[in-house]
Amino acid sequence: MKRVLLAITAALCMFAAAAFGGCSPEDEILRAWKREHNYYAEPGGYPLSIDIRGVYGDTYVFYIGGMEAGAAIITDFVDNVYFTYPSTRQLEVYNGGEFYTLSSAFEAGLLSHDDLLDIQKNYNDGWNWTTSGFIKQDYIEERGDGALTLDDVIFEVYWCGYEQFVLFINAEGDNYDTVVTEETVGNVTFTYPTSQRLVFYGAYNRDIGSRFNSLQWAFKNGLLKYDDLITVKENLESGTQISID
Repeated sequence: MKRVLLAITAALCMFAAAAFGGCSPEDEILRAWKREHNYYAEPGGYPLSIDIRGVYGDTYVFYIGGMEAGAAIITDFVDNVYFTYPSTRQLEVYNGGEFYTLSSAFEAGLLSHDDLLDIQKNYNDGWNWTTSGFIKQDYIEERGDGALTLDDVIFEVYWCGYEQFVLFINAEGDNYDTVVTEETVGNVTFTYPTSQRLVFYGAYNRDIGSRFNSLQWAFKNGLLKYDDLITVKENLESGTQISID
C-alpha cells in the first residue's frame, strides 16, 4: 500500500507540473519522504527542506534538512568510492516514488560509478574537512616538513575499512630505489616496482608515534585480516584504486 501511495504522489506531482506548472522535484520528493517516514512536523518545529546534490536522469540524490542529526562519524563505501559523514545525516536517493541508499541505488542500476564519483565531489555539506585532507595533514606533521602543503602530498588507496586505509603515500623529497621489492604478510606476498611499500593508515602506533604503519604491524594487531590482505593484493595487481574525498 505504501508503494502505491508513493507512486500516486509522484503521479499527482507530474500531473500538477503539467497542468499548473507546480510541484517541483523538491516538492515531490518532500511529500513522498514525509509519507514514507510517517513524518508530521511538531507545532513550531523547523520545516523540512530538500537539498539536492545531484540529478542523474530521473534519479535525485539529496539531503533532508530541518531534522536533528546525531554526532557520529558515518562511512559509506560504494563501488570503490568512499564517503564520510560527520553526523547521522546522510545522502538519500529518490527515483519514481521509491527511496534508496547510495548502495541500493547503485545495485538497482540507478547510479553508475561515474555518478558516484560526481556525487563525491559535491556531497560535502559545509563541513570544513575531508578524509584525504586528514591523511595528508598527518603525513606532513609526522615528516616535520613545514614547507610541504596538502597539494604536495599524493597517495593511492587500495583498501579501506572504518577510517582505516592501505595506501602508497609520498611527497616531494621522498626517494625510493627502482628495484623490485617483495613483502610477505600473513602468507600473502606483495610485489612492488620500487622499494616503496604499502602502509596502513588509521590506528596510532605508540611505539613509533605514527599513524602510518607497516602491513605486518596492522596484521599482527588484528587490524587487517587475511581476506583484507587478499583484497589489497588483488586491487594492487589489477590497479583498482579506492576513491576517497
